[in-house]
Amino acid sequence: MKYTINELAVKCSILAIALLMVSGALCGCSSSSDSPIVLPSKPPVEMVVTGSYNTVLALSNARTWTKSGPGTSFSTTVKRYVDVFTDVIKVGKYYYLIGTSGVRISNDAITWSLIEPRTQLIPQRIAYGNGTFVLVGRGGLIQSSPNGWSWVTRTSGVSDQLQGVTFGANGFVAVGMQGVILTSPDGTSWTKRVSGKLSKLNAVVAGKGMYVVAGDMGIILTSPDGVTWTDRYLSSGTNKGLFGAGFAAETFLVVGNDGTILTSPDSITWTQRTSGVTTNLTAVGRSKTSFTVVGHAGVVLTSNDGISWTKLDTGVLDALHGVL
Repeated sequence: MKYTINELAVKCSILAIALLMVSGALCGCSSSSDSPIVLPSKPPVEMVVTGSYNTVLALSNARTWTKSGPGTSFSTTVKRYVDVFTDVIKVGKYYYLIGTSGVRISNDAITWSLIEPRTQLIPQRIAYGNGTFVLVGRGGLIQSSPNGWSWVTRTSGVSDQLQGVTFGANGFVAVGMQGVILTSPDGTSWTKRVSGKLSKLNAVVAGKGMYVVAGDMGIILTSPDGVTWTDRYLSSGTNKGLFGAGFAAETFLVVGNDGTILTSPDSITWTQRTSGVTTNLTAVGRSKTSFTVVGHAGVVLTSNDGISWTKLDTGVLDALHGVL
């Protein structure tokens, strides 16, 4: 049977569409709005740090850093300002990056897709627990998501900037300006708690059945349930501003101004450690087996026990705000 050129073109188009449909069925792909962005699987990196001036650094297993940002591998249509990336988290095989432009997703920490644009309220920190993502930020911003790409704004009941959020045995805890502490069992409904403080609370972490909050002027608060809080200021031994908190290797750790690092085995007794740097430290990584701390001037520190620290050369001088 002979076909004209036009007939052949039509048949080829039909065949191509059929092949696409078959391949989609075989791979389980879906165009449903209920499905997250599907990205090809790639091997994970060892570490991801985020910061000012479009800074996202991914450390490979080969111990080399790769920097990505808008104008290189970022997908963005309009850039009206320089991005500040405040935090990063990995859930399953995907990385989630938040900052002044919103929420981005990646499967390799190199190439990122913008999935939740932000124009006014800027997210500061992100957490995940019990199948739910929660991000907090300026103006009392709280948003939650079941999948990391479709977000719903929740009522926080406060207008103060929220600085940190974590998930523990009793659910989510968020902290912020003016001594604000909020709790939620599910990331949806939030209740304001009494912290006993009016200073800024910057970070919160959960471990060993406890929540630990770090704040300005050496503030450390602890709670077994997120509701009743105990002041550990006298045992912190410092009046430095504390900006990051972490838990790994059965040890609590908080970091802050002038290279301050404090550790505790129980959240009650705290010991100051020698960091080897004098720059401000801003965040602690989420690993449960070792510590990574980041700070100003591109500082990245690592430790297996929270006592002895090694400085990594990142090749940047930007302020770093988040670490995975």
